[in-house]
Amino acid sequence: MKNIGQQLSLARTRVLKECECCQRPFNGLKIAVYCSESCRQKAKYQRTKARISRGDTSLSELLGMAKPYDWSNRNMPSKAFIVSVLNGGYLKDIAKCVRHFGSRQVTARLNDVADPLLHRVAERKVRNTVIAIERVHAKA
Repeated sequence: MKNIGQQLSLARTRVLKECECCQRPFNGLKIAVYCSESCRQKAKYQRTKARISRGDTSLSELLGMAKPYDWSNRNMPSKAFIVSVLNGGYLKDIAKCVRHFGSRQVTARLNDVADPLLHRVAERKVRNTVIAIERVHAKA
């Protein structure tokens, strides 16, 4: 005996459609747009790439930051963006910044953090992030 989920799944009508990504025909649900997960991901990648080239996406959004550091200026220079992240002091965002820009570029911006306490905190977090990244690469 089939469970209720299987019965409902079998009851859904499938229709012959054309994939919006690869233009191949496929049998799918009425609401289906893509023939496979890979086509869905490829279409999402292309949409994101188009948004970035148009300037619709901020770097904070692109890197998946917790805070919108460049909310007021999507074309913020990378140096100013790094200083803004360091002033924020959020470890996950600092780690993403180090991974994206590299440890040298982020470490070079530490001197631009004006508050001495924030400077020491940011310096420690950058150092710990670099050590963690080096350990991950050493194991791989």
